[in-house]
This record gives sequence, C-alpha cells and structure tokens, in this order.
Amino acid sequence: MSLEEKTNGGIVLALSIPDGESFPSFLNRFPAMPEEAAWKFCLDLVAWLKVLSASPRLLSNVHPDDFEVSARDGVFPEILFCPVPSMIREEVTLSDFQMARLWTERLSRLHAFFKEGGKAPPFEETSAGSHAFRYLLKELETGRERSLGDRFEQIADLFRKEIEMLARRGRRNDLAGGGSLYPEGPLASHFRSRAFLADPEHFGDAQVVAAGMEFRSRFELLSRDGKRSGKLLPPEQWFERSLIAPVNQRLSHPFMKAHPQCPRVRAVYCDEYLTLLTGDPGASIPLPALVTMKDGLTSAEWLPLAGKLHRALSQFESAGFTAAIETPWQIELQLEPGRSRPRSEQLAEWSLEDWPAWEVMVRVERSTESLLPGITNLSWLHVFGRLGEKFFPALLVWGLDWKRFQWSARTGNLGREPLSWDEKLLALFEAAREHLDAHSSRQREKFLALLEEGLNVK
Repeated sequence: MSLEEKTNGGIVLALSIPDGESFPSFLNRFPAMPEEAAWKFCLDLVAWLKVLSASPRLLSNVHPDDFEVSARDGVFPEILFCPVPSMIREEVTLSDFQMARLWTERLSRLHAFFKEGGKAPPFEETSAGSHAFRYLLKELETGRERSLGDRFEQIADLFRKEIEMLARRGRRNDLAGGGSLYPEGPLASHFRSRAFLADPEHFGDAQVVAAGMEFRSRFELLSRDGKRSGKLLPPEQWFERSLIAPVNQRLSHPFMKAHPQCPRVRAVYCDEYLTLLTGDPGASIPLPALVTMKDGLTSAEWLPLAGKLHRALSQFESAGFTAAIETPWQIELQLEPGRSRPRSEQLAEWSLEDWPAWEVMVRVERSTESLLPGITNLSWLHVFGRLGEKFFPALLVWGLDWKRFQWSARTGNLGREPLSWDEKLLALFEAAREHLDAHSSRQREKFLALLEEGLNVK
C-alpha cells in the first residue's frame, strides 16, 4: 500500500498492482509446465497463505484469482498477492477450521493437477483431489488441534518432498526461464494491442521478444520476419518529464544516432495510449535481469563491466552528449555478433570473464520495467538517492552488495543498511557522493582505481 488518504468521508487506497496474470489463468495456458516450476509455484502460494493466516478476516475472502504470476526482472516467474479483488468482493466470514479445509481441498486439487499433467481444472470443486492430501483432510475431520499456520506448513512439507524427489532423480530446481513461462500482464497486453494498431506492417502479427540468456521482455515485440523490434513505453502524458526527449536528442546528434553501443532506433511513435520505439533486434539482456539470473555478480565481474561502461560514457561525453542514465535497466550486455552462441544455462553459470566477446549497450531512454513496482527498483532507488543520484558510483554500490540490498528491500529494512560494511569502501562511497563529478571521465577513472584497490581484486 503506497497511499491512504481520506476524501469526502471515505477512504481512497492507492496500491501497487503487479503487472501479472492471475494464477488460474496462467495454469490454463501452461497446464503441463516443468515439475520443478510447478512445485515452486505451490510453495510460493502456501507461503502467501501462511502470511495471510495472521489476518483471518482478509484470508476468509481470498480466492485463487487473487494471486498473480509475475516475471521478476523478466527472469523468474513468481506468485504475488493482489489484494484488490478480496477487498471489493462481498465479504464472507470463515472460521479457522473452514479456511483450513477450504485451502487444503484447493491445494489438494492443485497437487493432482500437476501430478496428472493438467488434465482437470485445478480450482474447480468438481475436480478430484490428490491422494497425498487424504491424511491431512482426515486429520482435519477428526478435530486434531493445529493452528492455521501449522496446517499450511504441513502442506508445504508435501510440496518440498516433491522437490526433493526431483533432486534425487537429478532434476534441478531452477526457475530461470521466464521465456518459457511467460505471464500475460494487463499492462503489457494493453501496450501490445496498441502497437498492433499503431504499426500493423511490422507488428500486426508480432511475437514477444525472446532476447536470449533466459530473459524475455514483457514490453518488447519482434516482427515475424525478425527484422524489426518494438520497445513498448507508456504514453508521454503519463509523466511530467518526457521519456523520449533523450531519444530525440540522440537521434539528432550526428555522432550518437548510429553509435554501436546504443540500440538502433529507426522510428518513434507516440499517441495517447502508447509510445513505440521501432529498431533493429539484438540479443541483449538488461543488467538487472542478468544480475537476477546469476543471483548477483562478483566484484571481479563488476569491475570490467564498469570499465566498459566508463569507456562508453567517455565516448559520448567527448562528443558533447551526456546520457541521462537513471536506472540499471538502461544498461544491457550484448554478445558480439558473428560468434557461436553458448547455451543460455551456460551463460548463467559462467563468470563474465569466461563469456565470448561481449559489450555494454546504453539506452538513453528508460524502459517500462524501470517504472514498475518491485524489489529491484526499490533497492536501486534507495541506493541511487543516497549517492546523490550519481548513476555511476550508485551502480557499483548497488551491484557489489546486491543481495544485501535486495533482502533489505524485501524485509523493509533499507533505511538501516550502510552503503558498505567495509569502512574503507564506505569512506570512498561517501566521498563520491559529496565530491565525484560522475560526468568527468578522469574522475570516474580515478574512482574505479580506488575501488579496485579497496576491493583488492586480483
């Protein structure tokens, strides 16, 4: 919940709604998903139910449709709770026993749905439940006392056993693969439908871009002939500051309009519903998606990446162009063309130093992903603000301690976190906040040298 204000005797609630797809709808489109993904979804759902069990009045009104599947950073599909439907539907009151029985039956049918390859609708009362849940239902009927949270934990144990069985069979519990399990969020669907109307020649029968490296942008299209890509942005009227002004400035700059480290933009289309950037397709991956896919980068990976970014920015600045970079989503990594491409799972497991030749790409425009609510954007904005909105040092502070900042954002403890637990690095970062000119090539280079010395990277 981001805002609560009283107006005309009532209460107006403004909530961040994830751009995801309802869980039942998602299951209808992917009835036979990989087992490791299926059981992870079940565990995520039970985890939400355990949290909601602390608010029985709310849980009494929760339906399966209130859970949505969203692709975290375009990489990991995850279940999120969307409270709006449960808050506006007619209220019902259930006892703990009734809630326990209701959700045990629902999860039993979901277990059977995945075991049988999606043959029956998972949440319809006419669907048969799973044999594995019989003893839980029998225990309920015999009146054995357990808290609602304990009953959900029993159910979670059943799903954990399924994952353990997969592991014993040599199957990896790996959900990196947003490209194969792609949630259809309402915002992305709306933008795509408007893009079809705006440019039917290229995008009348377009498909969602599969950019490679297990990343699929919800806000990018690829024409069927593969010759054009379309970047979907919100309409200009949604914002006080233009999203495409930096694009127009770049396209009018003789040095920057065709710079190889900026994605090619061939046309810009704007109306009251959509902004569409048409360009050439490229197999690049945004930095937040890469970091999520690899569960963080090491300092030995961050330093060469920062060096490549520094040199690109120095080129731009030498031509009198200052790129307005405000978010890691504007930084992408792209393999150099003309080389054999390793498998995506290899790229995820390899250190960047073991990759084939790659380069940093810089977008002067913000992507739609950077405007959506989420843990990654929350942690980034916190660090960015504390570094005086100086992108270059903020990117390194955020990236070097990515796991810590992500966890703190998830638990609501960002305000308590130092920029670094290392006293020397903390002093360097605080000095950068006060004194570094992030648009000076010489000062960035000195900052990188001091950082490398402080990290003691061999």
